[in-house]
Amino acid sequence: MKHETIFAEYLFHTIIMNKIILLISALAMVACKTDKPTIGPQELHGSWDIIQATRDGEIFDALAGGYFEFANTNIFQTNIPSLPNGVAFVVESEKIRFEGDTLKYKITNYSDTLLVLESNIRGSAFQFTCKRR
Repeated sequence: MKHETIFAEYLFHTIIMNKIILLISALAMVACKTDKPTIGPQELHGSWDIIQATRDGEIFDALAGGYFEFANTNIFQTNIPSLPNGVAFVVESEKIRFEGDTLKYKITNYSDTLLVLESNIRGSAFQFTCKRR
């Protein structure tokens, strides 16, 4: 009977220790998580040259020489005729939307020098890879 009691206590302590280790591990993982930096209009301000565009996954050379400009006044300019031009833009939850237009861009990659946007335009999936001027 004494051996059974010792074994039961050992098993109980082992289970408790495993739960404590699991809890500490979970807390450490949460504490070490790096949050994605928030992208706001101020990060986009400036001119961005389109260095590559794809339409439905295929290179789309028709946009060579295109650019996007996000002015400090939060006005969007572009030389691409079918896109909104001279309109206010808002950045929310890694998406860019335009005043008075249903077009939205999803920001899929951003750094000080590189911007990648995705959008669905007239039923086609577009991706724009842009370099800051």
